[in-house]
Amino acid sequence: MNTPISKMKHFIYFTIILFFCSSYNNNLISQKTEVIGTVNGEEITREQLLSFMEELEDSHFLPEEIQKYAWEQLTTEVLIAQLSKNIEIDVSPAEMGELFLGENMSPIVRGQFTNRQTGETNRELIKQIIEVTEQSDYSQYSEEHQEQLKSMKKAWNTLKARVKHKQLVNKLFTIYGQGTYIPKWMAKSEIQRNNISFNLKYVHIPYSNIPKSSIEVSKQEVQEYLEQNIKLYQGPATVGIEYIRFPVEPSAADSLAYLEEMTALANEFKETDNDSLFILRNFGEIDPQFYTKEEMRHEGPDDITDALFKAKKGEIIGPYISTKKEYKVIKVLDNIILPDSVRSSHILRRLHLDLNHEESTAEAYRFLDSLRKAIIAKKISFADAAKKHGQDATIHTGGDLGFHAKDGTFVPKFENHLFSGKEKGNLEIVQTQFGLHLVQITDQKFETNAKAIRIAYISTPLIGSEQTTANTDQRAKNFIKENTTLKSFRTAADQLKLPIYTANGLEENSYEILGLTKGSSCAEIIKWAYTSAKVGDVSNRIYYLEDPELNIITEFIVPVLIYKDKENVPSLNNPSIYAEIEHTIGKQKKLEVVKKEIGTISNLATIASKYSTKLATTSQPISYNNFRLGYSNEPKVLGVAATLKEGQQSKPILGNEGVYIIELISKKSPNNLDQEIHKSQLKQRISMVINPSLFDALKKEANIKDFRTKSYTSKKSPLEEIKEDSPSERNASEAVYTAQLNLELDSLALALNGIKNGHNQFLGFSSIITKYAGTKTANLAHYYAGVCRLNLGQYSQALELLSAYQPKDLNLKALTLSLIGDIYSELGKFNKSLEHYNKAANLVDNEAITPYFLYKAGLLNEVEQKNVKKAKEYYLKIQKNYPYLAEKLFIENCLIRITDKY
Repeated sequence: MNTPISKMKHFIYFTIILFFCSSYNNNLISQKTEVIGTVNGEEITREQLLSFMEELEDSHFLPEEIQKYAWEQLTTEVLIAQLSKNIEIDVSPAEMGELFLGENMSPIVRGQFTNRQTGETNRELIKQIIEVTEQSDYSQYSEEHQEQLKSMKKAWNTLKARVKHKQLVNKLFTIYGQGTYIPKWMAKSEIQRNNISFNLKYVHIPYSNIPKSSIEVSKQEVQEYLEQNIKLYQGPATVGIEYIRFPVEPSAADSLAYLEEMTALANEFKETDNDSLFILRNFGEIDPQFYTKEEMRHEGPDDITDALFKAKKGEIIGPYISTKKEYKVIKVLDNIILPDSVRSSHILRRLHLDLNHEESTAEAYRFLDSLRKAIIAKKISFADAAKKHGQDATIHTGGDLGFHAKDGTFVPKFENHLFSGKEKGNLEIVQTQFGLHLVQITDQKFETNAKAIRIAYISTPLIGSEQTTANTDQRAKNFIKENTTLKSFRTAADQLKLPIYTANGLEENSYEILGLTKGSSCAEIIKWAYTSAKVGDVSNRIYYLEDPELNIITEFIVPVLIYKDKENVPSLNNPSIYAEIEHTIGKQKKLEVVKKEIGTISNLATIASKYSTKLATTSQPISYNNFRLGYSNEPKVLGVAATLKEGQQSKPILGNEGVYIIELISKKSPNNLDQEIHKSQLKQRISMVINPSLFDALKKEANIKDFRTKSYTSKKSPLEEIKEDSPSERNASEAVYTAQLNLELDSLALALNGIKNGHNQFLGFSSIITKYAGTKTANLAHYYAGVCRLNLGQYSQALELLSAYQPKDLNLKALTLSLIGDIYSELGKFNKSLEHYNKAANLVDNEAITPYFLYKAGLLNEVEQKNVKKAKEYYLKIQKNYPYLAEKLFIENCLIRITDKY
């Protein structure tokens, strides 16, 4: 037998741990054919989705939340697999071995098998699991162990799929990330500009200081703005609804029934001689804490609080309706004069979580109880016992904690003990989350002589009866029977004095409606809006919300569909879009109002006074690394500042948080910049702009279709022929891993040339191109090697390598063309460079990388070709078609810079 049965305890333990992880199952082949979506035409089945959802079924998330998460993970995995296949990358068996047991272990694996206390990774356990899971015959084990091993094998395959998926993601973004290069001309221009700093005087006129009555925005203006800026508002299909609520509120009869029931309970509570049993039988609570009058103010009306503090021990207050809308009966168990502060000492014994060193609660209690008896018998002082046996910092003070008021300084159990009417000198054992404490009350201060009470209570929520719920349901049904159109819906709601609520921007398959809740009822309303409803329709069924704790219906909902926008076809039917555009146009009009009102006033202090604001001065220089004015980011103000001369005042500027008028005090250009350091920082900044939006852009390109609300049956065979790679392809894939790893670590020379001698020898990209010529890996190695040569300044060799690379993936082809353009620019061949930037931009319409190609073309025209007209064309194209990246790349500032218009 290869693995002893004695090792099974490790395997069972591992299985339990592993099933808490999210799963990425690349190898699931569905025998069911209910298709719920596609990624680039590849079908996704409901069974695949359910497989992902199973991993989270025991979590605290709602089923709808779990489905959303599973859908995102599933579509992402399918897309990553498709992109990887297209780029011709994979994770070889040797690489998987390295990720599980090598020096470059996957963080996923390390996280599963690392002891959090010691920081050591259990490689031996990993080896044991691999050994067992690779077995195909489990007949040597008992039936019980066979099932455990099969479960473990399934979980292990899940982990392998997760690790492989993560590695493919890393590789993809390494490849795409290597496509961004900063040529010398660009670095020089951008570094100089980014490091100029400005000191300003400025007046900030908040938009709220400009009366709304001074402007008017027409619907025609809003429509025209939307048509001219359609890209800003494109997105997924959305719907909007209005809805009214019929809350289930207890009737007078319901309230009376509760009152009678609670009155009877109050009488029983008063007469009982066993409070604990009564409370247990009636689902009440005995509160261990003593409360002051101020602390009890939240219970209900002031007369109830007053009555509680006038009551004697054993007296009943209630029934009454509390602030939580429940009938409540309170019995005063005790009352004391509460000290204002208490001085105490303690000896702490911790209850360790380490199973090998745990001091059990019983052992700790016995130990502290023996100390308590010794202290009472005066065999040892409390201070000496604390110094010798305490397990926290108070050993240095003999356990003394000093005086403390009842203010939350201590955890509740400890504080409740101190302020529970115990006398000075009291010595008891108290348990908290920190362990067991031997606590001695050493002194008390009484200044206000505040009274405090301890209570027990029973309560029942004041909710509608079944009859009341049925009546409310019927009211809602009558409403939809009599009102089937939007117009009659609004009229009837107004007559019934029912508020109309609005929810906009609801996406298909979502499950949350703002102002209501999230869950299955909201998901059903949204599904209705997307499937059977037409604009203006009132739902012909009632939806209801439940209280999950009480398991009762709390209200009935009647929705009406007010608009339905198609994907990437926004309209003014969406009130949110209308309001946003109206606000944007309003800001522009307020700017014009300020321009007109200021006229020829050139004194900033006078302008500030006119708009009840202040003349301010920048507390520190602003630059592209810091363009905050007060609490607001104002990059456009920075762009204008760059066009001014010292002492020159600007025209009013349209800012994010108001209108600005600035005066340039000084402008400081950087001296002796370390070009390499700043070039690296610039590349990092560009990457931070592009990378976060790259995968979103890839997903948008991917044509992901979601049919979860309208699935269909596939006619395709669930089984596809899997084409095996040739031995040469497999060997090349194995060989390239270490070179790729060095490229990720920016060890360019090592990645390119490898190590030919010694223990750690490996092939570099140059050798892989030669040794495995004709393979997919060798083709990709041309790209990697070209990137290395380019960054090492070996431009001719880089040009040759990148020109030889033949990618299938269009985005990677575009990035390669851009890199070739960078090489030509380094060689001073700017026309050839622009030719390739244009080819790259025309090849793909990717919202993350296309504007980057256009930006380099625009900047090259501006900086090196001195063709401002052409540069403006590129900048305007980015601003119009790629508004998100236009903002991140400061395109508006580029236009201000070359046109002096703002």
